[in-house]
Amino acid sequence: MEKRKVKLYIATSLDNKIARPDGAIDWLPGVDEGEDYGYQEFLETIDTLLMGYKTYEVCAGFGERPYPDKNTFVFTRDAYKPVIPEAELITQDPVSFVRELLTQDGKDIWLVGGGAINTLLHDAD
Repeated sequence: MEKRKVKLYIATSLDNKIARPDGAIDWLPGVDEGEDYGYQEFLETIDTLLMGYKTYEVCAGFGERPYPDKNTFVFTRDAYKPVIPEAELITQDPVSFVRELLTQDGKDIWLVGGGAINTLLHDAD
């Protein structure tokens, strides 16, 4: 069996920003009808989501849970932050946690964001 991978599938601006300073993502263009830019194909390759708490709050603001069939792990330093029952709050070191996830069977893992988690995992290889 092939080893799992952590994938970063994300939209960025030309100056490498993923959100405005206030966290807004209103600069992202809408998806043209009939064109998903490989999104559905990508979703079929993953079974796990990783994200920081701020990114989780943005996703939760969209309303209905967008990825009901995926395991969702949300990183925070505060073990008392609220999350939906389908997500698991992770307070341990993200690098250690992800290294352990990579040893488990499953599809690839989507690193949804945000910037701090992306940098931390990137710098840890």
